[in-house]
Amino acid sequence: MAAAKGDGAVGELELQAAIGFNGHVPCGLICHPDREHILYPLGCTVVIQHLDTKKQSFLHGHADNVSCVVVSRDGMYVASRQVTCIGFKMTDDDDDFYLGTTSGDVLKVNTSSKVVTACGPQKKKFSMRSDDLFFIGTNKCQMYRSAYATFKEELVAVCHTEAVNDIVFPEGHSDLFVTCSTNDIRVWYTPEHLERLRVTVPNVTCHAVEVTRDGMVIISAWNDGKIRAFVPATGEPMYEINNAHNLGVTAIAATSDCKQIISGGGDGQVRIWNIGEKTQKLREVLKEHRGAVSCIKINKNDKEGVTASLDGMCVIWDLV
Repeated sequence: MAAAKGDGAVGELELQAAIGFNGHVPCGLICHPDREHILYPLGCTVVIQHLDTKKQSFLHGHADNVSCVVVSRDGMYVASRQVTCIGFKMTDDDDDFYLGTTSGDVLKVNTSSKVVTACGPQKKKFSMRSDDLFFIGTNKCQMYRSAYATFKEELVAVCHTEAVNDIVFPEGHSDLFVTCSTNDIRVWYTPEHLERLRVTVPNVTCHAVEVTRDGMVIISAWNDGKIRAFVPATGEPMYEINNAHNLGVTAIAATSDCKQIISGGGDGQVRIWNIGEKTQKLREVLKEHRGAVSCIKINKNDKEGVTASLDGMCVIWDLV
């Protein structure tokens, strides 16, 4: 949290943890020479993570996405570069990926033949140890760990592969939070920064997500015009509202009694739905916005709601 200063000003937020891995930075996953840490760029930051404790520290200073990073052979220095203002771009080779190892080597592996095609830097001598590990970073934002002795991979980090569109904590709980993106909704365990549940809906994008106040339902807004509800503990589908909005559902909220859903769409409309045990019925359509609805908030007594839109307006609605 931000620390309040004596003069009333709000201090800067301190980054405590980061969940994610950018698999699109070539050679962006590095094992430190101390064999205890890995380094990788994530947005404008370089993350340093302990292999055993998972404790993270961060290197700040860039004003744009980090495009490359390297560690000196003695492990004393880290050099990084950011994307330039003229649009510096690294090319991707879909047939190859790079591995950073705890022995200090970088391997280039062909994905089709599964053969090491190059390695470096050149060394005079090489002695393989039974506990030597190597790490694999993929362009699907996944990180794997494997040992030379067994060559069996272990998934150690995972995150969304596209932009995170919404994030929400359940009412009264800070140990879990829910995120949504293209193709899926994910539930994360805050203390360990781990994914606990994934709900996959292929080929569509979830614009917004909400957990009902009783914690029994995850409701979500999708670009195919549907409102989808899931069981938080298992991800099992509960119900769908088809054709909720013509231009996709872009925002969503639930009343505190969990009996109504307020949805906003790309068409600028705000719709109120009555939710029963087995039925979902449209109660009212509210028309005021001229652009897509981007956010919906409802007060605790469920009597008023406010919506924000890309048209630049905020509208307060009487929901009674």
